[in-house]
Amino acid sequence: MRNLLIILILLGICTPVFPAQSTMQRNAGDNDLDKRQRERAAKFRLEYAAFKASDTYNAEAKTRLDEVNELLEKGEYKYARKLARKGYLKEYPYSKHTPYLLHAYIKSHLPVHLPEHKKHKIYAGELHLRGKDLWLRFPNYPHMRKMFMELLEAGEVVQTHGTVINIEAETIEKAVTKSWGLHLNAAINLFTFLEANGDKHVIGPRASLGLARIYLIQGTSDVRKLYMARAKYLQFLDKYPKNTNAFTALIERAYSHLIAYRGDKYDVGVLIEAAYIIKQAELYTDKQEKRIELVNKLRALIRRSHQARDYQVALWYEEKGHTTPAIYYYKEVVRRDPNSTVGKDAARALDKIERSQTAKEAVSDE
Repeated sequence: MRNLLIILILLGICTPVFPAQSTMQRNAGDNDLDKRQRERAAKFRLEYAAFKASDTYNAEAKTRLDEVNELLEKGEYKYARKLARKGYLKEYPYSKHTPYLLHAYIKSHLPVHLPEHKKHKIYAGELHLRGKDLWLRFPNYPHMRKMFMELLEAGEVVQTHGTVINIEAETIEKAVTKSWGLHLNAAINLFTFLEANGDKHVIGPRASLGLARIYLIQGTSDVRKLYMARAKYLQFLDKYPKNTNAFTALIERAYSHLIAYRGDKYDVGVLIEAAYIIKQAELYTDKQEKRIELVNKLRALIRRSHQARDYQVALWYEEKGHTTPAIYYYKEVVRRDPNSTVGKDAARALDKIERSQTAKEAVSDE
């Protein structure tokens, strides 16, 4: 069979189909890029240590740094970015002020310099690469943590421009709005770097949560990302169970299940799982009113969705002539919320069935 296929391909009768680039192949490409960047950084550190910078050389680099900082203060970010890049790459790459020039270049890309409607256009990829350069080339830079915090906050801005969750919505379909993030993949690399190399009290946990949120955002259009989001939230909770964001992680993990809900005519497994997670979140409310209110609203949202599902099941059984299971599910609908529209409809349906059964019994007695 294999030889026949080869002959057909050679004759042009059959065209070989090559598989698309796999995630493993893409990860291999990322690893190669990381390896090259580390090798260049190692080479640079040797050159930097061997270079004998004169006082004049350092003074000129300091003048360039002051010029860049002045431009940043004036709001001339593009020109500051150009001068900083030229300074740390070409003019003064081995000065004692070089890491400060590189940091200034990073600052020129931060979202604080952008109007609200343009914050989603942050160059997260450039921030990741240059931040990693600063970390690899100048490991003793005194403002490293500040730079890490700036990168973290920039990544969070990119991540927040995505899914909008409306707790007040009456149905799950209306509660989650589809995402439109433009630089989410670049932000994934940024958060991965920060999670691995940031401190384990603030930067690491927030970067880990940022990764989970990006997968959640992407999961609104790709169900595979939802599984990644759930796994990342679970990893966060296992690693940082006492973190101040543990409650938030639980709530968003519940949403990672609710997003997958397809309507009242489908499986309710995601509702059951989300309800279980909300019970866990209740343990993290710490008697805070806003948290308690959020848990109650989510419970109500899940209950309404479950109620609508039970109502559809009851209708189906009634249409098929199976009265006993129909009555059971109608009663479940009423039990969940008798004052809702669906609850009132179920009560009327129960009353109708009971009157019909009473009439049939009266006829049979005669």
